[in-house]
Amino acid sequence: MEKKRILLVDDDPAYAKMVREWLRDLYRTDVVTAGKQAVRFLSKNKVDLVLLDYEMPELNGPQVLEMLRKDPETADIPIVFLTGAASKEGIISTVLDLKPDGFLQKTATKADIISFLNERLN
Repeated sequence: MEKKRILLVDDDPAYAKMVREWLRDLYRTDVVTAGKQAVRFLSKNKVDLVLLDYEMPELNGPQVLEMLRKDPETADIPIVFLTGAASKEGIISTVLDLKPDGFLQKTATKADIISFLNERLN
């Protein structure tokens, strides 16, 4: 059976590498380090879910989500925010109208992230 494909978008290469390692046995995981790269990547590649960093330079997570939702080709891809921000509630109220498919704290453990993804993708 072919692995589900995840795009991980995070401007912190160390964090992205760690999460990619955690997921590599279960999912095909592509990594980009900027919002513009994510939009370009998704215009050429199909994925099953996007893990999207909330805070990034240039294009932040909410801006990327908004762009993806406006494009019919990417509008239905599940988008999950990764956030290091302490206040999940503040973030939720900011982006609720964009309808992300979930939130994960960057402090989540490997087991938490895998469990979350398995619920969404299997």
